[in-house]
Amino acid sequence: MQWRGPYSVLAKICVNDYRIDVQGKVKTFHANLLKNTNLIEHTIPVTTDDPIRSKPYPLAHSMRKVVTEEVQTMLKMGIVERSSSPYASPIVLVRKRDGTNRFCVDFRKLNKVTMYDPEPIPNQEELMVKISKGRFFSKLDLTKGYWQIPVAKTDRPKTAFVTHDGLYQFKVMPFGIINASAVFTRMMRRLLEGIPNVVNYIDDVLIYTENWGDHLSAVEGVLDRIRRAGLTVRPTKCFFGYASLDFLGHLVGEGVTQP
Repeated sequence: MQWRGPYSVLAKICVNDYRIDVQGKVKTFHANLLKNTNLIEHTIPVTTDDPIRSKPYPLAHSMRKVVTEEVQTMLKMGIVERSSSPYASPIVLVRKRDGTNRFCVDFRKLNKVTMYDPEPIPNQEELMVKISKGRFFSKLDLTKGYWQIPVAKTDRPKTAFVTHDGLYQFKVMPFGIINASAVFTRMMRRLLEGIPNVVNYIDDVLIYTENWGDHLSAVEGVLDRIRRAGLTVRPTKCFFGYASLDFLGHLVGEGVTQP
């Protein structure tokens, strides 16, 4: 978590008692302890009663340890559980720039038979116009946001994936599944409804105001909503009281938006 205060004059503002215990509030969130929100759950309506299944993709023997470790980590975190589902999507390991591997499930076949969720994603250009007049900015990031949304128990079997040592299914909304961004956007709209001067794009939340008093009220309101919803933020990715911040690849602040 980073806290600078507007225009580097936080000390002066604090003399006038325009402050809240942001650090204390954020410390109550345990970034590594993911919870399930009470706002929404992910459902997977499909157009066929036939289970979608595929054989496992070929995997080098040397990579099996990577898969096993990833699955065991997700089991301990409560992200997945063992499954006896008739569904089975294959997994892939995607090589990252740093040389490590990203564990992914190939849900393409399931996605093809899943009914589309038309929930609109926020328009980035409209968001930039909204925040352009802000003088004070704070930004919050939800910890592995998708994994904080539970999958309906009746739909968990549809998320099943097959590995060399068994079949597993997701208890929370997985990455790579169609409608995930729509469901997450719907949750965020419910979460932030009625709080002025707050926008979000997927799991990035930006608070922008023209005066400091309103800013503190908005920050406190957002943090309280997040806590009541059973969500968790990542303190190292939270920034409070800035004159300018990066948002959606743009530097915003002091009436200027820079790419």
